[in-house]
Amino acid sequence: MSLGGSPVSASTPVAHTLESISALLDQKLLLQSMVMIGLRKALNDDMRSMIAAELNTMVRRIEEDFAKTIDFIIDEQKDLKQKIIDRDSAVQSLQSDQLRLQNEINNLSTRLSTVKKISGDHNIEIQLAPERHTKNVINIVKSIYSAINRHKSMPESCKN
Repeated sequence: MSLGGSPVSASTPVAHTLESISALLDQKLLLQSMVMIGLRKALNDDMRSMIAAELNTMVRRIEEDFAKTIDFIIDEQKDLKQKIIDRDSAVQSLQSDQLRLQNEINNLSTRLSTVKKISGDHNIEIQLAPERHTKNVINIVKSIYSAINRHKSMPESCKN
């Protein structure tokens, strides 16, 4: 080891004064000294590697959280798609039922109209018969029938 540029041997005792130690320390700690340059470089490299390691750890955590979030969103989207498919199926079924029922209603309306026409053909309208509050339709029909003086026998439904 050398002090101030002169070699010192281990067998030679050297007296160091406070000023010589201070000068040696000032010399070693100069910003341009090789020791300080190496120390700064080592400190800079250590800080870079520590920061990079921390950033990598944080990025991995964020990626894992992001992956979990994406998986959750995908699962929810699949559930919503399935619900939409189910609802579409239900809507199509209801539309089919509606169409079938509408056709059935149309058929029944046609049949009802036909039945009304047919039954209306067999109706007899009696006009100018006196209105009474205690009118008995069967008796009125019997009296009209006997007034017309038909020789045919009266139908069974009117003989009561």
